[in-house]
Amino acid sequence: MNLPFCRRILSLLITGLVVTGCQTASATPTAIPLPTVQAATIVPATAVPPTPVIPTATPEPTATETPLPTLTATIEAVRFGPDRFPKDINPFTGTKVDDPAVLDRRPVMVKVTNFPPSCRPQFGLSSADLVFEYYIGEGMNRFNAIYYGQKPEKVGPVRSARLADVQLATMYQSIFAFASADQRVKNTLLAELDGLSVTVKDSTCPALCDTGEHTVNSVFANIAKFDDYAKLKKINNYRQIVTGMVFDSIPPENEITQGDSVLIRYNDLNESEWRYDPSQRKYLRWTETNIPETPVKLVPLLDQATGEQLAFDNVVLLYARYNEYNPTLHNIELWANKSARRAVFFRDGRMVTGYWRSPVNEMPIVFFDEKNQAIPLKPGNTWFVILGLESTIAQAEPGHWNVQFAIP
Repeated sequence: MNLPFCRRILSLLITGLVVTGCQTASATPTAIPLPTVQAATIVPATAVPPTPVIPTATPEPTATETPLPTLTATIEAVRFGPDRFPKDINPFTGTKVDDPAVLDRRPVMVKVTNFPPSCRPQFGLSSADLVFEYYIGEGMNRFNAIYYGQKPEKVGPVRSARLADVQLATMYQSIFAFASADQRVKNTLLAELDGLSVTVKDSTCPALCDTGEHTVNSVFANIAKFDDYAKLKKINNYRQIVTGMVFDSIPPENEITQGDSVLIRYNDLNESEWRYDPSQRKYLRWTETNIPETPVKLVPLLDQATGEQLAFDNVVLLYARYNEYNPTLHNIELWANKSARRAVFFRDGRMVTGYWRSPVNEMPIVFFDEKNQAIPLKPGNTWFVILGLESTIAQAEPGHWNVQFAIP
């Protein structure tokens, strides 16, 4: 990182003045076309998938000599997916809900900020079924959280939308809540989501409200109120048919290596790490402190709604192409991936490599191995990190992995 860039990032973090992605285009704003491809060809389960595109700069993980614990003797075997989920099983987590009626609606997807650091700790991330983390430019990342099995009353702070959100909202058939957007992104949202996008206004409260300060950290979503909002606005909020995800409580035993932690580095001032906690059998989130310092110091990332550290059952790295339109506007090729791109999975203190693809635009991402067999997630919540194709991963020491983000 060059010195002027570091100074610029440091200044942004201290003052809390960050780029929101709501820049005005020099020309008349128009909707930005998203990837358009032909319908996916479903590969038979016995076939070998096409040769995936894997960055040559990314080394293949090597097995360690540290023996992995045997967990199967103490775990009840549970497997769901990729379709025909029972009525009381959440198709995004593979877990049973107390009241099946909570699933008789669309999921709600909320754009949650991560910069400026004053936004932390955020509210409601631990209640999400799925969280997608990706780069938004200027050294920053942001989160897209999907809520289906739970209805937390406070999620946020909520920030501006990006082009990737259009694709994710379609793939996971969600109502999408956001605070603002570049006009070109907003036009694309309106064109693609057909009324399912909700940006903050007086009329969106109490589902999506500004607390009155009108700052970058003052907009929050109440998932419990979106059913009423959808009814008021005549939004199609019926339960959707969701297929594609596979869950298995028994961790894979073949072609695995130790996965005690994974550190994600965007730049000198933006790092986070997931560390496996055997007592909870989950990965705990650590992030850089609110005060920029070099080297970066990591502290637990809490959920302000619960006071507890974020804990996720699965952490999945997805390699995808970033196309840059300007420093804070990218399109990530999610719909366009019909063959295979690399994926790295962390669950149960283990790391597994495989691939991902998006069979159709209206279907969640699916995961598979070199034999085109499904790679199941552990039942529970999943945190996805969307990396650029030139991102690298290396094992710093047995079981501890370091990722350096890079685009495209």
